[in-house]
Amino acid sequence: DNDSMYNTPPTYAIYIAGLVFKHIKSLGGLTAMEVHNRAKAALLAEPRTTVTVVRSGYLHAECKSLVFRFVDDVDIVVDPVAHVYRFRSASRIGRGDLGVNRKRIARIAARLALPLTTPK
Repeated sequence: DNDSMYNTPPTYAIYIAGLVFKHIKSLGGLTAMEVHNRAKAALLAEPRTTVTVVRSGYLHAECKSLVFRFVDDVDIVVDPVAHVYRFRSASRIGRGDLGVNRKRIARIAARLALPLTTPK
């Protein structure tokens, strides 16, 4: 049986792989994706946090307080080339937050300061 079906390359899989590689390249490569994903993981480690906007180099999340469910906005801008994170955390309601936003940013920054773990 000389059917050519077995010799046909998986063209759809090759096409999809090409799209994925172009997307990774547009994001800045694997290093940029790793830096961005570390920031997202550090943000999601906070309790009662929902990430609402994810763009290349930018994350926006909403954190709710434990008792009254007040919403605080958290923004992280990622610079993958310089490995720099820029933070902003602000309460939507009220004048003071009793240092909650400052403590939140300190915890996130501490998580991001940890060294990268490499799989063995």
